[in-house]
Amino acid sequence: MKAVLFLLTWVWITLQTAVSLAQLPSEKLQSYLQTLQQMPVDSVKKLELRNMRLKSWPADLLRFSAIEEIYLDGNLFEAIPAELRHYKQLHTLSMNENLLHGTKLQLRALKQLKRFSASKNKFYQDLKLIAKPALQEVRLSQNQLSEFAYKSRGLKELELAYNRMEAVKQPFWHRHKLEVVVLYGNGLSKLPAGLSQHKNIRKLVMAINNFEQIPAEMQGFRKLESLMFYKNKLEYFPDFIWDMHQLREIDVHHNRIKAVPEGIGQLSRLKELYLAHNCIPTLPASISKLRSLEYLYIENNELQMLPAGFDSLISVKRLSLLGNKFIVFPEVVANLPALQEFDISENDIEAFPQALSLKNDLKLLLLNENACTTGMQCMRYLRQMEKQSANPNLKFQY
Repeated sequence: MKAVLFLLTWVWITLQTAVSLAQLPSEKLQSYLQTLQQMPVDSVKKLELRNMRLKSWPADLLRFSAIEEIYLDGNLFEAIPAELRHYKQLHTLSMNENLLHGTKLQLRALKQLKRFSASKNKFYQDLKLIAKPALQEVRLSQNQLSEFAYKSRGLKELELAYNRMEAVKQPFWHRHKLEVVVLYGNGLSKLPAGLSQHKNIRKLVMAINNFEQIPAEMQGFRKLESLMFYKNKLEYFPDFIWDMHQLREIDVHHNRIKAVPEGIGQLSRLKELYLAHNCIPTLPASISKLRSLEYLYIENNELQMLPAGFDSLISVKRLSLLGNKFIVFPEVVANLPALQEFDISENDIEAFPQALSLKNDLKLLLLNENACTTGMQCMRYLRQMEKQSANPNLKFQY
């Protein structure tokens, strides 16, 4: 009997000690608190509490009332700490990699909150977010959400990457606010229900999904500036794209696109065009109308030549033709007035022009891994061209 009583007493003392130790701040937190205590209370605007294994809010932090940013990534919170309402000026809250869960995310008590992030938590299937109009940006990537609803009049940016999204719902009077939607890595083959109602979207990221075509429901996105459908299964551009005259960026690399229509010449504001890793054999002559284009990446396609008028692309700074089927060096490239970087490596070019006038703005010229049938003679010519270049900043790679 005494042995049993002794054992029970030992277990009780051990448990109490474990509980007491668990309640003590970690060494990392204690060190951080000591640093804060040496600072004037009103001067502390940010709390960096990442990876401290916190489950509850440290009471010692309530004295710092001027806090504007709090970073709680990599802790063990299962809910938004109620104590955060104490921070009246809080505008940024990051709680990535915690244990947040449930079907409702209530942020109304944080009246000045503008940015909220809770990626890599435990939200599952349906989630409804409720917040004050100040909230503009929400990031909830890498959860297991299939449906997201929100009630916040000011929400402009929504990131739901790597979930299982099927629907994005909101009160109809809020639809005109949303401008940026990020939904890459959701296994989508069609737009989530409700998304087509957002007519003011400026940036749409639908990369790394299963789209075989750009959805027709997007025809209403007349304010779209950035269209990102890279790493899907697209085979063509729909005609309505060329009516989106606000487009500044198109990124469709790693698809199955076989042609670029003449309609692309209508996108006069386009600055960035990424067509790499497709099956494109030619470019349309109308591409020469893109006078605002600065970045053109067409690597790993089936191009053998550039269209007439290509040197009308007066703003192009970076041009990549890597991994195509050029046999003849496209000398027209030397006439691009703004060109700074040019990559035509990994083609089938057998010889380079004996006289090539290179613009002084050119900083990088990549020529390596071409056919160069004359062998060392070709290499000697390239070295000579490098030495004779009037541009001291130009770097060759061959």
